[in-house]
Amino acid sequence: AAVCNAVVRVHLLAPVAPHALGARGPALRRFAPRSAAGSAVAKPHRWPGPMKLKPPRPGSLLATHIEQQALQTFSSCPIPNENNMFLTFDDGPNFNVVEHAQSLAQLGVPASYFWVGDNVAKHEKAHPGDLAKVRALGHTVAAHTWDHPNLGSGTYDHGTEFDKTDSAIEGALHLSPDNSELMFFRPPYGSEPPNSASLVEHYDASVQWSIDTLDWDTKKTPTTASLVERIVGNAGADFGSKGHIVLMHEGKNPADATDKMKDIIKAIREKCPGINFRNLDYCLKHRQQAGAAAAVAAP
Repeated sequence: AAVCNAVVRVHLLAPVAPHALGARGPALRRFAPRSAAGSAVAKPHRWPGPMKLKPPRPGSLLATHIEQQALQTFSSCPIPNENNMFLTFDDGPNFNVVEHAQSLAQLGVPASYFWVGDNVAKHEKAHPGDLAKVRALGHTVAAHTWDHPNLGSGTYDHGTEFDKTDSAIEGALHLSPDNSELMFFRPPYGSEPPNSASLVEHYDASVQWSIDTLDWDTKKTPTTASLVERIVGNAGADFGSKGHIVLMHEGKNPADATDKMKDIIKAIREKCPGINFRNLDYCLKHRQQAGAAAAVAAP
């Protein structure tokens, strides 16, 4: 398979140790336990203790140890001998997210949704049980902070943007307290926090993208055809082997609204015969397997 020419940033050194990717250690599970009555009870934090404490100093031994344990950051997911594409949708859940997810499922397209915690809470309050249907359809659901701040500024509240968001998603998806589900994160605007250790307690991977449809800018992508052009306009024979992660949004542009998904998927398949649409769970599963195999093969 051709080598992906997209920029891929990985915090772990290769080969990846099996314990870092395969096992679900205490660093990664952060959802609040539930009492027998179903109410939330206090949850332990591996670091930094009470949320009023500051995260470890960047570059310190503790910060380095936390960062190297698990967090991955990547913008594409090439898998040897496979032709894949990963469609991702930010800023939801939109009011018709279930219809959107059903449309993709009917087309045989498992996708990934990065949801804003405040939107999750509001949607779940208005339509209890609605959001769990998205995951049940085979899509990945992931976090996109509580209210979409620029984390690169470093001025955000850890408890709100991560803890509160995770709890909202946990409740909406009916995840058990001891769940071992993979959990992904995408920073708003693609702007990572200054200290990535602040993410490790919560997530397995911070996911960027290799193709930006610019659907958030209706002047640049005014039609479905112009949006498809941004995805596959320059696609060559090795396009699928690059494992592109495509950035799209819910409810931002009529050009890729729910009723346009069929046209978009059809156009991509015509331009790239044999392309497979995957969700990010599929991506990370294969990254884990590759890391474990490399570790076993190492002298």
